[in-house]
Amino acid sequence: QVRLQVSLTTLLVLYTLSVQVSSSLPPTAYVKMIDIWFFFCISLLFCIILLHVFIEYIDTGFPLLKPFKLSPVKPKSPMTLVENDKAKKSEMVSITVRIFIVPIIVVIFNIVFWSCILLQN
Repeated sequence: QVRLQVSLTTLLVLYTLSVQVSSSLPPTAYVKMIDIWFFFCISLLFCIILLHVFIEYIDTGFPLLKPFKLSPVKPKSPMTLVENDKAKKSEMVSITVRIFIVPIIVVIFNIVFWSCILLQN
């Protein structure tokens, strides 16, 4: 949950920075490269937030959204095989996205972005 809160805060700060930079530049009829850069960063961060929500869903199944029932307090049982399998699945998704998918997307975007900037000059 801490990752989700930090990601949301970062998204808010990045959006604020984007609006501030765009308002300080002269208005034009075309899209500026800085707008494309901020759009990519905000979109990537939004996808990461969706990933955190998905992983939370895999781990817990959103128990807070289920109907609330009063029940007697039961002692906690050790982790069952199903819960252990869910934890492994969510950890595998998280590692795959962090190590492979996000860096590949960032590298491809940077290659395209900077080649467009170099071709404009």
